Amino acid sequence: MERVIILSRVCTLVAAVFAACAPAFSAEPFLGIQPIRGDSINFVIEFPKRCMFGDFDAIKQDMMWGDRAKQQTLLISLQALDGGTEYVSEILSEVNNRGSQQELAQFMNKTLSEGYPVDINIAPPKSPQLFALTVCKDSSGLRSCKRSAEGDYRDIGELLKLYRDPKPGFTSPDSIYFYQLVAVGANGVSFSKETLSDEKKVGKFVANSNVTTPAPQYVANRLNTIKSYQLGTKGDRLTLKLPMFDPVKCGQQPPQSGLPKQGSKR
Repeated sequence: MERVIILSRVCTLVAAVFAACAPAFSAEPFLGIQPIRGDSINFVIEFPKRCMFGDFDAIKQDMMWGDRAKQQTLLISLQALDGGTEYVSEILSEVNNRGSQQELAQFMNKTLSEGYPVDINIAPPKSPQLFALTVCKDSSGLRSCKRSAEGDYRDIGELLKLYRDPKPGFTSPDSIYFYQLVAVGANGVSFSKETLSDEKKVGKFVANSNVTTPAPQYVANRLNTIKSYQLGTKGDRLTLKLPMFDPVKCGQQPPQSGLPKQGSKR
């Protein structure tokens, strides 16, 4: 009888331990890893619709109001945080061709349903290294998203405020629309499934990614300022999200967006 009671208590204790540990075992891992196939990292850009303006709204306005005397490009960039290598690819040239609203709408209808695939050619480092993954507008001709001044990293809402009452002769500045931290190594790309909103969480990501060099302090500030969506995966591609306004999500019928229409500049 005594042995039965002891066994019962042991079973109860074991059950309690497993119950306490269950959330940890069932929780989604903090780190996501996507293999690198060949010499390129494969992405698909998605455009989630929402009841507020987003990254892609800022991109469309900036491309429309850019300096027409300069060659503007939209770039996706991987910048090594040690100040070294940067890998870039041009994206969404259809938004830059200043075609009609109808042509842009046709392109977007297809892209919204299928996503926009893009690859970045890269020479993967042998040991994991930190990179900033960014999307930017570049009119310098340098094909680079590198920005050193913290004022170049602004909330999307601040960018869109420029279009409430644009002055004559206004041209849009080059801007950063997306910013996330990743670690790239021979085995693939590591990314955080949690929002990296402070230095402690950035440090956790760096440690879990087996990177030996800490991230610069400015990284957390830029992540917290731009507040980009987290990366995800879709098949063999990393998903990068540039949200956009949709009045239907607000229970309205399109338009009006409250932003200048194309053609109102000139």
